[in-house]
Amino acid sequence: MTPRRPLSANLLLAILLVGILVPLRPQRPPAWLRAEAELGRTELRPARMGIRDLRRLPGVGERLALRALRARRHAVGRLSWSDVHGIGPRTTARIRAWLAARGGEPEALLSEDASSGDELLQE
Repeated sequence: MTPRRPLSANLLLAILLVGILVPLRPQRPPAWLRAEAELGRTELRPARMGIRDLRRLPGVGERLALRALRARRHAVGRLSWSDVHGIGPRTTARIRAWLAARGGEPEALLSEDASSGDELLQE
């Protein structure tokens, strides 16, 4: 006869699995953001986004937007979302889902080779 796990251990295991798997699901952006993007008010190319557009991305506030612009300015070559300190895999997945929902390129990089980003800090 094999010993059975107590009900509390099974419940704890179920909660842990749900807590890990649920945040990895892409989240649908709010309707007002989708409507704004459809009207063309939101830049959908991350390499051309200014601070205002970066702040509209899910999981990106003012501090992360500034870090992204600074990283873009100092980047040599291509810069991906995960290269910015504070943007992890969950935020990257949410940003990609947000871009895809609006018709943007989900795999778009944060910088182009020729972009410096200096002009975008002034917005």
